Amino acid sequence: MPIVLDKSKRDRLLNALRNNGRVKLLALVVAIGTWYAIRAITSFTTVVRNVPVEVMTEKGVAILDRSVDMVNVVCRGSQSDIRTLSPDQIKITIELKDSNLIGSREVPLELKKIRVPGGARAVSVEPPTITLVLDKEGTRTVNVRADITTNNLPDGFEVSSIICDPEVVTLQGPRGRLADVEEVKTAPIDLEGRTRTFSLNRTIQPPSDLWSARVEPDRVRVDVEIVPISSALELADVKVRLLVNPETPPVRSLSKKLNVQVKLRGRADTVKSLSVSNMTGYVDCSMLTSGTKTNLPIFVPVPSGVDIVSIEPSHIPVEIP
Repeated sequence: MPIVLDKSKRDRLLNALRNNGRVKLLALVVAIGTWYAIRAITSFTTVVRNVPVEVMTEKGVAILDRSVDMVNVVCRGSQSDIRTLSPDQIKITIELKDSNLIGSREVPLELKKIRVPGGARAVSVEPPTITLVLDKEGTRTVNVRADITTNNLPDGFEVSSIICDPEVVTLQGPRGRLADVEEVKTAPIDLEGRTRTFSLNRTIQPPSDLWSARVEPDRVRVDVEIVPISSALELADVKVRLLVNPETPPVRSLSKKLNVQVKLRGRADTVKSLSVSNMTGYVDCSMLTSGTKTNLPIFVPVPSGVDIVSIEPSHIPVEIP
């Protein structure tokens, strides 16, 4: 039903519109100018590249594949708001709440769900959608291998053993991908300048950059044994001498030759310096008395870092008449 105004009320309304016209016009101009000023201040834009996209699924569902891991986001705001924006400040989260959703699906990246700090806001995203391939989640126990770079190991040293504790971890992820995983690696370990055995903790690297998996435990201890590079050496005809006290009666060797064969192993640089000319074996006869006939062990002094593997013969028969 139309509203009918009586003549007096109509006249008062017309008078109000006619009066103060300049003031009202000025207010309108100020309002329009303010709007344009605010728009100019907040119309700065920037492109934040490589913003990670987090995908959250229901329990029992895993991501088998995804079209992209990161996107580019165009943000608008004041100059101070967008000047320091970085990828880690922008949050893009996709929540998939259907536990029965298996297979491929295309998910739009809604601008209203992109969180930007300060007064800035997201105005576009590239690509605008992400394709996900979902699978049932499974578990698998796999071995751990230390990712060690030996290129920078100092000369003369080598890695004797590498032990990861624990040696196996449990992966949780898409069953279709887990079936092909035999092992996982630790974060890289550089041996530059290391000449001694050491231990450290390292995180487990994801088995793939294309699909997600959880690791339990996600860190292991790595024990690395570093030893000098060893070398073997066999010396034939090393001379043997009898050690006696001045008061000991004359000692006679019952062996035709006072020579032995010595097998050595030790640091390569030290072993390389050894030869028959600078090696001598000894037999300690200082405790013998007259009328003694016995077999005595042969000792061969060696430098530090060198071990005797064998001495043949190891004993020599001697007597004191």
